Amino acid sequence: MGGCVCPVTAMINHACLPTALFAWDEERGHHEVRALREIKAGEEIATSYVDLWQPTVARQHFLRNAMRFTCACETCLESTEESVRRMSDHRRSAGSGLERGIPDKLQAGNLEEAIKDLQALKELTILELGGRNLISDEMDMTLKELEAQLSKQKNSKSSSEMPSKEATEAEKPSSSNENCEKKGDDSELEPSSSTCKQRPAAAKAAAGSADED
Repeated sequence: MGGCVCPVTAMINHACLPTALFAWDEERGHHEVRALREIKAGEEIATSYVDLWQPTVARQHFLRNAMRFTCACETCLESTEESVRRMSDHRRSAGSGLERGIPDKLQAGNLEEAIKDLQALKELTILELGGRNLISDEMDMTLKELEAQLSKQKNSKSSSEMPSKEATEAEKPSSSNENCEKKGDDSELEPSSSTCKQRPAAAKAAAGSADED
């Protein structure tokens, strides 16, 4: 683990509904600020100091105890309608659950469920952050990669279940007469080139007597 002192980006304020996010460029060793969405002229550039998927009470508790300030952003203002805040908290709690569960489903190889949950998480992100944004765009790219993996997985499974030509031929009933067997006491099945001919035993006995005479 490493760290850095970034005096410029450290000046950026917090907001629970941010307009930007922090990113670290490992190759260049740069601390970056990326626009989360289109930022209008005169609009403040703000980023979130906390996990976006925490509800209001959890966010405020962390900021008071760890950062020593009380958040007064638009999302946390006391003037915000209680119904609006409850709806926001519901979306963020649901998003937190989805975000925690997706890695487990991927680890278990359950791609279909992981894709379904990531799609739901993307929709929640768009609703909560007020439209399409950098996070939802990155989720779109991840969804395309997972869907390609799932398609490849299904094609591979379909190919492995398809019987080979040799196996199909082997399963066909034999048309040969080599399996003809004796049936009954007074008849015998005799192999031939095309069918099994039945000859009465009495006729065979008569033929044998004539040969002796």
